[in-house]
Amino acid sequence: MFSLTNQVTALTNHITVMILIVAIQNTLSQTRNEQLQKKNQAISKKGTGQQLHR
Repeated sequence: MFSLTNQVTALTNHITVMILIVAIQNTLSQTRNEQLQKKNQAISKKGTGQQLHR
C-alpha cells in the first residue's frame, strides 16, 4: 500500500500532466484561430463581388 506521501506525489504529478495537456490544447487552438483570422482577413481584402469556390 502506498504511503500518503507517495499518493500525494502521484496526485500532484497527475494534476501537472493534466494542466500541461490543457495548456498544449489551448496553444494549438489559439494558433489555429490566428491562422483562420489571417485567412479571413485575406479573403476580406479580396473584396466583394467575387464568388468563393468551395
